[in-house]
Amino acid sequence: MNQSKKQYYGIDLTKFICSILVVMIHFQPTGTAQINHWIQNCFARIAVPFFFLSSGFFLYKKSSPEHFEIQTTFSYIKKLIRLYLIWSVIYLPLTYLKYYHGDGKPLLHHIIDYCRRLLFTGTYFHFWYFPALCLAVLLVSGLLTGKAKPFQIFGISIIFYLIGLAGQSYYGLVRPLLNDAPDLLNFLKILRNIAETTRNGLHDGFLFVAGGMLCAYGKIRISARKSCILFVISMLLFAGEFLLIQRLHWAYANDMYLFLIPTCIFLFLWVSQIMLPESGIYKQLRIMSSLVYYLHLFIGAGISMIYQKIHITNDTVKFLSVLAGTLFFSWLITNLSQKEKCKKLCILYTG
Repeated sequence: MNQSKKQYYGIDLTKFICSILVVMIHFQPTGTAQINHWIQNCFARIAVPFFFLSSGFFLYKKSSPEHFEIQTTFSYIKKLIRLYLIWSVIYLPLTYLKYYHGDGKPLLHHIIDYCRRLLFTGTYFHFWYFPALCLAVLLVSGLLTGKAKPFQIFGISIIFYLIGLAGQSYYGLVRPLLNDAPDLLNFLKILRNIAETTRNGLHDGFLFVAGGMLCAYGKIRISARKSCILFVISMLLFAGEFLLIQRLHWAYANDMYLFLIPTCIFLFLWVSQIMLPESGIYKQLRIMSSLVYYLHLFIGAGISMIYQKIHITNDTVKFLSVLAGTLFFSWLITNLSQKEKCKKLCILYTG
């Protein structure tokens, strides 16, 4: 196959699986609390970093570090912003019900808070991904424009990721140290009040977009077999890290981990080299993976309201209903958007 026309069907399939993992994070997939805890706070956490890696890979695959032009990045960010605004409008009723309905605060307060969320944490829970990805690709592209080398960029991103870990899984480790630096602690509290979390484009997305850039430029060359083995080893170390953090009660939040870095990068290197037979299904899965991510909390809110009225409380039934509904509407939108009369629906995944 011609390299310029190479299709990465392994990435498409893995992205679809990751979108289902995101649904598992937000809706308890089993009736066992301990299993849910491991799925939602450990194993499923590979999903969003994989999305960042994929976005970085396909964006920077179009260029080279020696002849990089930032205009491609600006076009990509415009697309992301359009998608973000479209889905923010779709979620406005839920945003109103979730955050603002009947809380007694003035309209101006809600407008200011919504603008803060728009810029930092996302207009709805899972939409933090949009501003994070915009910032991450701006950072990587800006450094490439400044003639920084790919591994230098990745090194810088690791520093910021380690800082972000201090506000997430390793908070309990660094919190006592901050008591000796009250000014720094107060500054971090101010940042937390603004951005709420270090799960953002600077401390999280930056590293994985930079990792995708390294893979795109061929700076990491490991065979599929070795990548698979290293992925399994990293995943086991990741599980061990998670267990240690839980036992020591260090975690402020369960979004970022040290061994999440090699786990996701080796997974990406592995699946990007998997050769699958030619099929149109992978393009459909590629589109559906985005729609599942965008849609699932909207579908989930509707199903939750229905189940509340008919007194269905089983978490597994709710999860399966949300997953089935999300997959159905994602499939429907994907197929309808291919028809002439409904082609405008493609703005829901292309922007």
